[in-house]
Amino acid sequence: MKKLGLARLFALVGRQSMECTRPVLGPAPLREGGGTATNGMPRESKRQVTEAVTGGVLRAAVAASATTSPRSTPPGADAPPPSRRGENACARTFAQVCLQFLLFALALATGCAPRPSPPPEPDDSVRIVSFLPSATETLFALGLGPCVAGRSCFCDYPPEAASLPVVGDLFTANEATLAALRPTHAVLGRADAPQAPLLRALGCEIIEGRAETSADVLAFADTLGRLFPDRTNGLASAGTPWRTAMEELARAEPAANAPRVLVVVSHAPGRYASAFAAGEGTFHDELLRAVGLSNALAGTRGYPSLDPDRIAALAPDLLIDIHPDDSPPDDSPWPYLPDARVEFLPSTAALRPGPRLPDVLLRFRSIASNP
Repeated sequence: MKKLGLARLFALVGRQSMECTRPVLGPAPLREGGGTATNGMPRESKRQVTEAVTGGVLRAAVAASATTSPRSTPPGADAPPPSRRGENACARTFAQVCLQFLLFALALATGCAPRPSPPPEPDDSVRIVSFLPSATETLFALGLGPCVAGRSCFCDYPPEAASLPVVGDLFTANEATLAALRPTHAVLGRADAPQAPLLRALGCEIIEGRAETSADVLAFADTLGRLFPDRTNGLASAGTPWRTAMEELARAEPAANAPRVLVVVSHAPGRYASAFAAGEGTFHDELLRAVGLSNALAGTRGYPSLDPDRIAALAPDLLIDIHPDDSPPDDSPWPYLPDARVEFLPSTAALRPGPRLPDVLLRFRSIASNP
């Protein structure tokens, strides 16, 4: 109905404009190129008519009103000739139509046209601070990045996390920063972590996010899904490629008669250095099993510290030396393992259990396939 009314109104204004601009006396003008135009005026293009009706309608109405005003003829002045009186009457009609059109358009713009709704207020009802690098990665991977308000000084991935305020480290918390951020949730390694009393005093709900294995990462992702069902992106949902890869990693069984591998996650600088290596019950042990390799520290759990003599006694077939991203490897730090193959793996993702474990698995598989 609205479109039909506007079309009829434009047609009426256009017809009035053509009739009122036609000379009252004289023959019908010829169209450019020959021929007589309809209604005694040249046929204008659609663009010209539209501009005359919409762009110049106000100017035409004002001009017509000035022409037809009774005060435009002073008392005692000669009346206009009959032809001018006809033109003035037509112009008066055109002015009235133009003004009606303008009032109708104004009503549409102010009352009938839909008004844009104001932008929604930012939702800060969930504000999470994370004290664990692996948990921070998982929060962002599950789509909860906009809810993360603060991080530990070790949380450096993804890049968006690096711009967040630092609220502490693995054992301490910055009370002033936390009070300013007003967090609603805090991710700690344990519910009884040293930062827990302060965070509870600030009204935070504690979320345990400690992860040692791929199963721990899945459990933490499931916890986030239960706490924030409308904010997570479904990455950890059943049947997704990410969840399938993580579950396969958690189910990997030890390989029989496989090359024995020592995975070093940290060592002192220089030759003949002591080191921390991955034992059973770690995600590195899962990675080795998944690619068909055997852990040289079978029977030892966690990440024990090994001196050079212990490392030499283990006599691994392969040593994987993991470094953070972009860090250069030491110059031959393992001279007491002359028969072992040494692989340097610069990968921060391989130093923490988190959502990037499927990518780390590909790196381990590449190492295992190259003798």
